[in-house]
Amino acid sequence: MNAISNFKKQVIILRMLLLLGFFQIAQIGYAQIPVAVMVGEKQMQHEFFFFKDIDKKGKFNVFTMGQFAVDYKQEAFNSSLLSTQITYNFVPGLGIAGGVSFSNQQFRPLVAVSLAYMNPKKDFLINLFPSLIIKDKPEYELTGLILYTPKISKNFSLLAQAFVGSTYDEKIDKHLFSFHQVRLGIGYRDWFQVGLGFDQNFLGPEFDNFKNIGFFLRKEF
Repeated sequence: MNAISNFKKQVIILRMLLLLGFFQIAQIGYAQIPVAVMVGEKQMQHEFFFFKDIDKKGKFNVFTMGQFAVDYKQEAFNSSLLSTQITYNFVPGLGIAGGVSFSNQQFRPLVAVSLAYMNPKKDFLINLFPSLIIKDKPEYELTGLILYTPKISKNFSLLAQAFVGSTYDEKIDKHLFSFHQVRLGIGYRDWFQVGLGFDQNFLGPEFDNFKNIGFFLRKEF
């Protein structure tokens, strides 16, 4: 019962933060927001993210991602995550970021270096965040997103996405958590994208791993 209660609290807080995030987007201007659901062999997962310039010169931008997963059998594997960073760019693609992440019922403030690139067609994005998580015992984290959505015909486009991350303790000598999430599919016009998904998590110094393979459906709003 405690696991169920704790997860419900996480979902409620996550929804409140999502609503706040969408309100902020409305204030700073339009941004496409990909929202996806993956039905896997072990878990069902919901996720969204966006990358948006706040000012006309592109000096400030915001990157937000959120996801939560429900395990079919083991409630202890239920999880939720929301992370937002606002970046000031010294030059295009290089800046300093500050933000906060929320997971396992904990808020974690962080500072990061932002390394980003988006091509002129806006169909290829790389965003890397080497981060310092501010705690009594600081942690070091590297997260990265690679997204490629080229047109392959008048009505269809390719979707190739990889989202990865690793977290280490204060001395960078102990692995805490890593993950990679891969999506490969086809998009039809601006209606939807569908394809295969593969997630893998690695836990603790022994890199105990968990895999989830399935199908995803994604829509941009």
